[in-house]
Amino acid sequence: MLERLAALDSERARQAEARRHDAAASANPLESTGAFQGAFDEQRKVVEESLSRIRQSGSASGKADMDAVAVQLAAMDKMVSDASYFLPPYDVQSSRSVVDRLKQSLESAIAEVIPKKKFSFRAKNSSSSPKETVTPPAVKNEEEEDETPSFMADRAAKLHSIRDAKNSTIVHDSGESSETEVTLSNLTHCTVFLRGIFRAMFFHKLKNCHVYVSAVTGSILLEEIDSCIFMLASHQIRIHSTTNTDFYLRVRSRPIVEHVSGVRFAPYAFHYQGIEDHLKAANLAEETGLWEKVDDFRWLRAAASPNWSILRPDQRVPLVDGTNVSSREFCNK
Repeated sequence: MLERLAALDSERARQAEARRHDAAASANPLESTGAFQGAFDEQRKVVEESLSRIRQSGSASGKADMDAVAVQLAAMDKMVSDASYFLPPYDVQSSRSVVDRLKQSLESAIAEVIPKKKFSFRAKNSSSSPKETVTPPAVKNEEEEDETPSFMADRAAKLHSIRDAKNSTIVHDSGESSETEVTLSNLTHCTVFLRGIFRAMFFHKLKNCHVYVSAVTGSILLEEIDSCIFMLASHQIRIHSTTNTDFYLRVRSRPIVEHVSGVRFAPYAFHYQGIEDHLKAANLAEETGLWEKVDDFRWLRAAASPNWSILRPDQRVPLVDGTNVSSREFCNK
């Protein structure tokens, strides 16, 4: 009887809350889920079109678009915050995920049109001839230009972009700096080692790659990934449009997936000399167990999502040791 009474009270409270939301929507037509979603989607399309123009036009003519996108993203952030009191929790979380993704895309676009830090590489050769120093086209070397929007200058200076590489091994050490942000895009059959402390990362269009990352104090966003292996340690990890990929994670929040299939999860398994200090400095020294607490934003049923699974212990790769991998190495296979 007590349980029935509690259930009735809960249902009455739910109905009262629904009536309150309906009344608020009637008083202000904008305060409804449908109206919000329509306005939000319109803003998203505008930002995506601007990002496309930035990538096509380059840094000089893209400056105005960079400024405009930053302002639009701030407005979208405020729009979500203002609507959070009447939106369902899922819609709030999903909208914030979209804004975060667009912010990462802006940073990636800036890194592409205004490339930063120079990477040096050594070509591997199976013969005994001396190694030659090469600079692959995947990594740009230009110094910071005057066209960089002033409010973006500091961040752009700390962005490192590696793109358009095939059959390559790339290694980068950030050292103790926690301000470095890395973008990997359009890589195929590559192995990447990123050692040290980083602030954020964005991975886009990677296929048949192995990526090993140490400590990220912020977030990692992945989009359009296929048939890869990732070992990542980060405070937040978001995975979009990904297929047939294994993730070995250490994370401080629940991993988020959306539009994925055939993705599998296992505990973090990357090591190199000094990684313990880097993980500790990034507040990632302890295993939280959250690597297996995955939230699928496209699966709202009570049953387990069919889009991801736990990687069985007998299917997991052994601990990967990146201690002796040569720094800043580019290998043509």
